[in-house]
Amino acid sequence: MANGVLEYNEKQLVLQAKMGIRGKYKIYPERIYLNLTNRCNLYCVMCSHTSKDYKNKTYDDALPFSTTLEDIKRLFEGGNFPDELRQKPIEFCSFSGETFLNVNIYEIFRYIKEELPCSRIAVTSNGTIPPVRDDIVKYIDKLAFSVDGSTKETYEAIRTPASFEKAKAAMARWYEAKLKHESEISFGFNVCLSGLNIRELPGIVRLAHELCRVENVYCQPLITYDKTKELKKYELNNIDVREARKYLEEAVNAARDLGVRLDIQQSIWDLLDDSKITENNKLAVDFTKNRYCQNLRSNSLVLTHDSKLRYLCSFMHMDQQRELMNKYNIPAGGNMMDLLNSPQMWKLRKDFIEGKCLGYCGKCLYGQSGYNQLSTSKIPEEVKDEGFLAGLLSRFKK
Repeated sequence: MANGVLEYNEKQLVLQAKMGIRGKYKIYPERIYLNLTNRCNLYCVMCSHTSKDYKNKTYDDALPFSTTLEDIKRLFEGGNFPDELRQKPIEFCSFSGETFLNVNIYEIFRYIKEELPCSRIAVTSNGTIPPVRDDIVKYIDKLAFSVDGSTKETYEAIRTPASFEKAKAAMARWYEAKLKHESEISFGFNVCLSGLNIRELPGIVRLAHELCRVENVYCQPLITYDKTKELKKYELNNIDVREARKYLEEAVNAARDLGVRLDIQQSIWDLLDDSKITENNKLAVDFTKNRYCQNLRSNSLVLTHDSKLRYLCSFMHMDQQRELMNKYNIPAGGNMMDLLNSPQMWKLRKDFIEGKCLGYCGKCLYGQSGYNQLSTSKIPEEVKDEGFLAGLLSRFKK
């Protein structure tokens, strides 16, 4: 039945895209990624955007910028947020750069919450900067700190040139601010899991609980690019997975004991499955499943500080993104809702789920999770048996 469920969901997505191309189906953004600054105070070893040699200390060494309150106000103009959208629980997420280096951040978050009371603000930070004002916690719903080690040696080797002790103190300050203002903000840890730090995952779980009583620890796999190709040997599909499994199991037990939710991508959980291990003791990865990835078909927009479309997928190489945007003639600017529901975007979504864009894919492991979701998610209640499903699918072929 699982294969039938996958086929059914895939056909539904294709039909949805066809309707979108004809203007008969519309989606609303569930998540908007905002590029609030391109500056960063670190140059982490696995980052493909920063380097200690960059004179501007920015992503890709571009000219530094920080989004202003006026930029955000312009985003809310021009019909980007019609009345029906203002009542929806849109999540605003920060990305690309260290958010708290933006001196306008307090005013920006407060403005968004005043304009869209139903919205959520989620921030990912490297955890080295304490709150600019303690009451900023009233305007943030989720704050995730990127932490890749539980010891000074591992943390500072990966997150250069951060100080482990200063980072811990800064993260503790955030938790103190939450208590002081009785804020509903929740905290999490993000971990880029690799052969460099997987042995410390149990310790990272304990550290997360100790510093700020985190809600969850989220693990994603190391993905290398040309700039970071020297780290390829540390990717999870290139390490001894039986040893890795031991550390994952220890982390699961630690999280359970502390009441921490451990969110591990399915591609990483596969390390626990002996059937997924090849003869050379490595994880077998089927990249053809990446056509099921949610990045290009989700209701998300990734915008620059001047409200233009920045990314189609944050894990796709920039030159491939530009080529894909040019191929499908996807506009970079304009009304946000028009962009999200443009025929060009719907055509791209259709071709993506049909596997016609795999050549542009960055071959990360996220597509595996999308495949698992579509293979197991519910289909209509009236689908009771294989015969009914087969008949239903036959209609799609007509």
